Amino acid sequence: MAYKDSLNLPQTDFKMKANLSERETNFLEKWEEENLYKKIMDSRKDSEQYLLHDGPPYANGDLHMGHALNKLLKDIVMRFKTLKGYKTPYIPGWDCHGLPIELKVTENVKEEDLTIEEFRKKCRNYAFKYVKKHVKEFKRYGVLGEWEKPYLTLHPNYEANVLEVVKTLAVNGFIYKQKKPVHWCPSCHTALAFSEVEYKEHQSPSIYVKFEDIEDKNTYFVIWTTTPWTIPANYAIALNPHFKYLKLKVNDEYWIVAEKLWEDMAKKIGIEDYEIVDTYTGDELAGKKCQHPLIENRKSKVVLADYVTAEEGTGCVHTAPGHGEDDFYTGLKHDLPIFAPVDDRGRYTEEFEELEGQKVLESNEDVVELLKNVKALINVNKVTHSYPHCERCKNPVIFRATEQWFIDVDKNDLRKNTLKSIKDVKWVPPTSENRITSMVAERPDWCISRQRSWGIPLPFFHCDDCGEDIIDNEKIFNRVIEFVKENGTDAWFVKNENEILGDLNNCPNCGSGNLVKSVNILDVWIDSGSSFKSVVEAWKGIKNKADMYLEGSDQHRGWFQSSILLSNAVNNQAPFNEVITHGFVVDANGKKMSKSIGNVTSPKEIIEKYGADSLRLWVASENYRDDVPVSDEIMKRVTEAYRRIRNTFRFILGNLYDFDPDKNRVKYKNMPELDRYMLYRLKNIVDKSNKAYENYNFHKIYHMVRNFCVKDLSGFYLDGAKSVLYPYREDSIERRSIQTVMWDILKALTKILSPILVYTTEEVWEYLNNIKKEEDSVHLSYWPEIEIETDKEFINRWDKVYEIRGTIQKLLEAKRENGEIGHALDSYVYLFSENDNELKMLQNLKEQIKRANVVSNVYIEKRDDMIQDEYYEDIYISVEKSPDKKCARCWEYSHKVGSFDDYEDLCERCREIVLEKEKK
Repeated sequence: MAYKDSLNLPQTDFKMKANLSERETNFLEKWEEENLYKKIMDSRKDSEQYLLHDGPPYANGDLHMGHALNKLLKDIVMRFKTLKGYKTPYIPGWDCHGLPIELKVTENVKEEDLTIEEFRKKCRNYAFKYVKKHVKEFKRYGVLGEWEKPYLTLHPNYEANVLEVVKTLAVNGFIYKQKKPVHWCPSCHTALAFSEVEYKEHQSPSIYVKFEDIEDKNTYFVIWTTTPWTIPANYAIALNPHFKYLKLKVNDEYWIVAEKLWEDMAKKIGIEDYEIVDTYTGDELAGKKCQHPLIENRKSKVVLADYVTAEEGTGCVHTAPGHGEDDFYTGLKHDLPIFAPVDDRGRYTEEFEELEGQKVLESNEDVVELLKNVKALINVNKVTHSYPHCERCKNPVIFRATEQWFIDVDKNDLRKNTLKSIKDVKWVPPTSENRITSMVAERPDWCISRQRSWGIPLPFFHCDDCGEDIIDNEKIFNRVIEFVKENGTDAWFVKNENEILGDLNNCPNCGSGNLVKSVNILDVWIDSGSSFKSVVEAWKGIKNKADMYLEGSDQHRGWFQSSILLSNAVNNQAPFNEVITHGFVVDANGKKMSKSIGNVTSPKEIIEKYGADSLRLWVASENYRDDVPVSDEIMKRVTEAYRRIRNTFRFILGNLYDFDPDKNRVKYKNMPELDRYMLYRLKNIVDKSNKAYENYNFHKIYHMVRNFCVKDLSGFYLDGAKSVLYPYREDSIERRSIQTVMWDILKALTKILSPILVYTTEEVWEYLNNIKKEEDSVHLSYWPEIEIETDKEFINRWDKVYEIRGTIQKLLEAKRENGEIGHALDSYVYLFSENDNELKMLQNLKEQIKRANVVSNVYIEKRDDMIQDEYYEDIYISVEKSPDKKCARCWEYSHKVGSFDDYEDLCERCREIVLEKEKK
């Protein structure tokens, strides 16, 4: 017979070429048809529940790599928890209200051309369109969840739950109305919360301006500002009470400037000749009044403020109570007008008639010119600095005093309790705790009203007769909540007060029936921040927490913060036990992705080119706690790692074609030590992977599994296993032992990787089920358990053999490089030790050392040309080309080859096996 036909060569139709794009869609269709998600939930119905609460992305625009990173990290966590036996409901959500959607809708239509009902309908349809699109793409990523029943912030029940949260806040006194400066977007015509503001580089004028002391003519307090447009709103000049101030004679005038800042100021404006006339403390100058340079009948008061610093400027701080937070509180303290002559569109009102109708952000040069004309301008220059911009439209914003509704974050110790609850949460990475702590500690009160149309209405009323604001009446609030549950919030904008309130349409204060509903909407961070009420309570019960929130690091100022503040106000606790934050996706050079730069990579493109499992492996391969790079080159490296893993799966499957675990499994105690050692190393990988998953270090799993496949399996175990698997009798204990180990390896690796390579591991599982039927899907299975018995002596012995192998391989490589041998099987290895215990160990394990090194034989004998092992100095090693002949069947060299009359080209073992097969 042909020798090839007598070998146990691999047999499998598991393809090396993954063809993921096509194969994955087949599995996706199967999972949907069989409702795999429901099967998983049913299989864990009596188990402890683990709830990762999904932070809602905006239903706006195509998905980008940041969405992919976020959703796949969540899916990896949930699938691992499923493997560990938890019931893991995943309820995806979308944020459907707010400016991002309004801005998109108004690209094609003018809001003023539509009724509010028509406009809101367009916004609603736009949101639904992208929710549907996102669902399809997230499913393609392999993410499992309640896709048919997501939570949307525009659902009436969800909106009603948001209003329940607002009711609790209002009834308990957290909400108040006040005219004070807030970030205002002139482009979007609305107030912004600090979480809706981002800081970017911006160029502004830098001006020094003189305010003349009314009592001391020709003496001027010199202020510095980068917002000339706010000069018309100036009502005070703030000094630090502890600073020393100089009275300087410059030319024929007298200027008052802080001593610490004068030298820097003089250098910037080019003043060399001056004389110090007098000095004062800030305290001594308080109470003086100055003439406003542009407004004849206004006097600006000199006041004291501890926030005046010596970092920049003059130490005399321009104070406009209607255009700055510090300015505002200074104004309240000194009974100054909260004056802001600017309208909703960022234009000067008639209160500053010189520039009435002009956009303030385009009026700096005009204000500078006015100051020049009255000889109040000392110097003008340009400065590039960090300036607030609208997160949505990306345009510069202004501080503007308007009447808005706020949450008092210090009421009822809300800030204090929130800071305390932060300490009860596990933050990953731990440094993120410091970040949110500082943000909560320093944040201002929360502006919750918006002057827009697409959102949940601010559910307040105003009495037209007595002027009372009705915000904390529980009966009225409950009626509104029921109204929204039945009709949705669209009805609030089209129904009148009688239709909303019915018999409750009367003022609790004066009894009048002239209640007027608010036309403002709630900040969308109230919408998403209240999600614990709708989602967490629905799945875990009232006052229960989500097990985890997982979002980008920007959510410290967004969803994490809005959620923990609202949850503390309502339930006096954080809404989560753990919080994971990840970085942003950047290009290979660490640059932010931008269409204009041309460095954008989309998840859709990656899936089409490499498959969703490659996208998922990329997520697992990177340390998400930092910014995460992606590029075609990076994806090629990930794909190469995928190929190595797939090749390992294929090789093992190919050698299990005749293995039945129930019949052929070899007991651990009957295995050769090499096989037992491999199971020990497998258990290490299982345990370390478990720990890495528990600590959410997914990149460690990626590296461990890849190295296990490359070094332990391909390099150490599987290559040598061929010398048993192929030529030995098919039912020999040596071969069945290796197959037993391979079966355990394949099952364990498939389960370990199933949260990451969801499609590929399912493909492997189908093959495993053909060998032995277990769960219908790998995603219904449980975390692997490797039961072995080892002792320290055994582990030390085999760790030594494993490391000695490194030296042997180096010697073999040197022989290959100088042309002495072609393959390791061309060689014999010689080992020796003067230590009797070591010598005995080598003698006992020589056959397994031979297999592990894929050489033709190992001799335990002393030779002249031996070298010391680099780790174990009492072990000596030599490698030589075999002087014997090569067996034509197993390719091993043996002195027996050529000694038989019938099969002179076979070794003794191969001859016996061939003769047996011929008899059959």
